Amino acid sequence: MIASAADLASRSAFYAPPAFSNVSSDELAMEADHGFPFEILDRTRVVSFARREGGILAVIEDQVRIKIHTDQPHEQLQAGLVTLPVLRQEARERVDRIHGITHHPDGSWAELRPADIRRTQYNDRVDLIEFVLPEIRQGSVLEYRYRIVRTGIERLPDFRFSDRVPVARAALHVIPPPYLRYSEQLRDPDGAVRFSGERIDTANVRRLFSERGPEPLYIASWVARDVPPEELSYESEPAVGSGVWIRFLIGEFGLPRQSLENSWDVVEAQVRRHSDPFAATADASGLRAWGDSLARAVRGRPADLAGSTAAGKGAGAAIADEPADWRSQVVREAFDLVRTRFRTNHS
Repeated sequence: MIASAADLASRSAFYAPPAFSNVSSDELAMEADHGFPFEILDRTRVVSFARREGGILAVIEDQVRIKIHTDQPHEQLQAGLVTLPVLRQEARERVDRIHGITHHPDGSWAELRPADIRRTQYNDRVDLIEFVLPEIRQGSVLEYRYRIVRTGIERLPDFRFSDRVPVARAALHVIPPPYLRYSEQLRDPDGAVRFSGERIDTANVRRLFSERGPEPLYIASWVARDVPPEELSYESEPAVGSGVWIRFLIGEFGLPRQSLENSWDVVEAQVRRHSDPFAATADASGLRAWGDSLARAVRGRPADLAGSTAAGKGAGAAIADEPADWRSQVVREAFDLVRTRFRTNHS
């Protein structure tokens, strides 16, 4: 196996993660050619795998570099705030090797301190690791990196090539072992992402004919450049599911690799089977009971309705004039019906 990432990068035409803390003078001096408060210069993720006793680990290394164009403190805070969701059980997932640096145009820099990294509880299963890069100014270049180690390899975390601001370069490199392959789902409406797969000889010495060398290392790379922002304005909130992203689901496993009954078509079928709205509402007794209750309540006030109509008011105004406790009862019954007859996945 190749000893270091630098050796791997020297032998690959596409695997080229940027060197951390090596910011060029051009990046420090660059000015915006757009109206967004900051932009992402580089977003790179490398996914590799390691075996341990009793299982396989997915090792996910992220590195991000951001250029600050704004002088507004709240926009600088939005650029420098990093939030990482992580499962509370460290045996399943952990985040480590967190580093952050703020580079200033005058050549000075400020480093993220371990004391500035905090972990808070989000819900019963998930914690949030948060930090803000220090001493952000207009013209600064921010960069941070971290590593996620997780035991769940059935599905990898989604990777986004786009963002609310322009992205100069985004790259994803997946280095699967010979016994593992994933099927991917890519959303790329404008064709910004370029894929390349290559096999790299990992032998460090020339092999004789009688020697059996290591298997070539396979690297799958997806690279996008000059990805436009997801909305025309930074203040606009992107629609759910929009942008350019990719997600992975395990497809083949074992030696020799065997196809698993596990694809996005299977996932869709399972979702449809377990969340059939017609099955949840097949018994309409609750709907009928609520409708009858509402009808009785309205029919019980014909004089009020007639008097309101004769006085030039509509039926809606008559209902609005009813006592607040009656209106509250109708609303409460409606919410009770929805809560008892429909299911949610709380996502």
